[in-house]
Amino acid sequence: MVEREQSEKDRRKWIRAAEDRAVFGALFREHAPGMFRSAFSVLRNEEESWDVVQESFLKILEKPERYAGRGSMRNFLFRVARNAALDRLRRTRVRATGGDPEELPSGSRPVLDSLIGDEDSARLLGLVERLKPLEREILRLRFEEELDYDGIGRILGKRAGTVRVAVNRSKAKLSKWLEEMES
Repeated sequence: MVEREQSEKDRRKWIRAAEDRAVFGALFREHAPGMFRSAFSVLRNEEESWDVVQESFLKILEKPERYAGRGSMRNFLFRVARNAALDRLRRTRVRATGGDPEELPSGSRPVLDSLIGDEDSARLLGLVERLKPLEREILRLRFEEELDYDGIGRILGKRAGTVRVAVNRSKAKLSKWLEEMES
């Protein structure tokens, strides 16, 4: 019941955002960085990712009533951005620029530096790039966006248990690769 009430409040926010630039701006500032990271993890291209974020916002604002009953606004927006990025990738076959995480816009870099040193962070980021795109996305949603397994599952269309297993397997791969680097 609480989730349904929150969903209704969120839907009303979107309807207000369609009518009021200030509300729109606040929603954009709050959610655009996470949506960007979601799109960038698929496209690996900064310009294309920002385009996806803008298009996603406009699409939602055109029909804000479509948002009703979609659960968490944050999860919904990440899913919209990810799906739009996948669509763009299929349509245009955008070549990944690779992108250096050090050069991402403020707020887009993983939070590894707060957990480990810069040198270890750079090494770990390099290893993360060796993971499959879905594995990278799952880890990003779990550790950077701090989503629970259920929320990640809803975004990716997977079961929470499947997400949990993927996180554990990806962490095991990274751990093994780190050990190999150190020996």
